[in-house]
This record gives sequence, C-alpha cells and structure tokens, in this order.
Amino acid sequence: VIFPQQASAFSLEVRNSFSQTLWFAAVDYDDRYNSWRVHGWWSVSPNSTRVVDFNNSNSKRYVYVFGYAGNTIFDGQGTDGALRFTIVNDKFEYYLPDGACPDGRNRRTVTFMRLQISEVEDYVYWEPAAG
Repeated sequence: VIFPQQASAFSLEVRNSFSQTLWFAAVDYDDRYNSWRVHGWWSVSPNSTRVVDFNNSNSKRYVYVFGYAGNTIFDGQGTDGALRFTIVNDKFEYYLPDGACPDGRNRRTVTFMRLQISEVEDYVYWEPAAG
C-alpha cells in the first residue's frame, strides 16, 4: 500500500549570514486544532540556510518568528503586525488562546515579527539582519 505524502502547507526558508548559530521560534496557525501554535526551537548553522515545512498550516497567510544568534536578537519590535508571546530556552510548544507556555529556563515574553506567506508559492523567506 502506498500512502500519498502530505504536501507542506507552507515552507519557511531561513538564511543565517552570521558566524554563530541562529536559533528561532515560530507561531503558525495549526489547522488540525484551529488555533495558533507557539513553538521552538530550530537551529540554522552559521552561514547556511534551512527550510522548515509547516505541514498543518494553510488557512492563514502569516507566520511569526523570533530568533537570536549569540547576543544578537531578531524580533518584531517596531514592525507592523508584531505580536508578543511567552517563550523559554528549552524546546516548547503550546496552543492559543487557552494554552500556556510550559515551564522552562529563562521564561520571558518577547516580540515576534510577522512574515507574509506568499500566495503563489506557499513560501516565506527570512534572513535576519543585525539592527
């Protein structure tokens, strides 16, 4: 029996042009649960690119991201559509509006940047830049 592979609802390509590992968290809409999901972490090696597929997210046209490389923070402060969510340093996942960020190291609320998902390709490209 052959099962068809589930197509990715959208892909996020992250380019890290820094000499330190880039870590990022994301907020996407999970259609299975009809709610926004806050989760992290993914890593992108120095001077490289990583593509992350969000297989259960196709009904909303935005994804939100927050990241850091070393002491440099990449957030949405001062940008249109930015939202604040609670994160921890450990791997985490929770759903809004009822879920809460799990306990973990360095619990804090940060600002996530809103990125538009391309209508044509179901694709987002993000290359954080030092402010």
